[in-house]
Amino acid sequence: MVSELERYQGLVHFLGQVLGSNYEVVLHWINQDDSYYIAAIENAEISGRNLNSPITGFALDLIRNKIYQKQDAVVNYKASSDKNQQIQGSTYFIKDDQGVLLGLLCINFNAQPYLAAVDNLINLANLDSLMASVPTVASEHQQQRQVVINEEVLHSSVEEIIYAVVAPNTLQPGIKLTQDKKIEICRKLNEKGIFKIKGALSKVAEILGTSEPSIYRYLKLINQS
Repeated sequence: MVSELERYQGLVHFLGQVLGSNYEVVLHWINQDDSYYIAAIENAEISGRNLNSPITGFALDLIRNKIYQKQDAVVNYKASSDKNQQIQGSTYFIKDDQGVLLGLLCINFNAQPYLAAVDNLINLANLDSLMASVPTVASEHQQQRQVVINEEVLHSSVEEIIYAVVAPNTLQPGIKLTQDKKIEICRKLNEKGIFKIKGALSKVAEILGTSEPSIYRYLKLINQS
């Protein structure tokens, strides 16, 4: 019997083939330990991620804020990849009959080739001066080309997400962290849902130079406070 996970893995493969290379299709699934992992991905070259990459901080915020209880999907938000491409993302919440979240189906559209095509058409028709004289069109076009709104960042590793939450100078090699500081860092990461990422706890322990049991103790203290 085909499981729910296998059905969606097949759907990811199908959508990746139908939509084409400018659409990255990603399936995030929840583990028995309540952590999330990438269960399937197509056209991964758009973000540079793979099956070992983490769920994004943006997606964790959607889960933590229980957006899936209010709506079935979040569509057409802006995202960026390590390649600094302009990407339009959409997320569909996969739920069971009782509304319990099982996973997320995400489609990331790489708009860069189309924006480049618009630029080429404008240049080909020698319309630069005309576009510049129409602020309502030209200014929006320039903003789309020059400004990347980082509503979602498609990180390829857990470390990148951790360093995006905690100030980099705090975790520099050679800096000895007190237990209170480690707890503070864990509290901040916990608030962002970082420990929902598969493998995050062991990676945090490694970065903080402590043991996994210590991280468990910190989280227990945080949850009790």
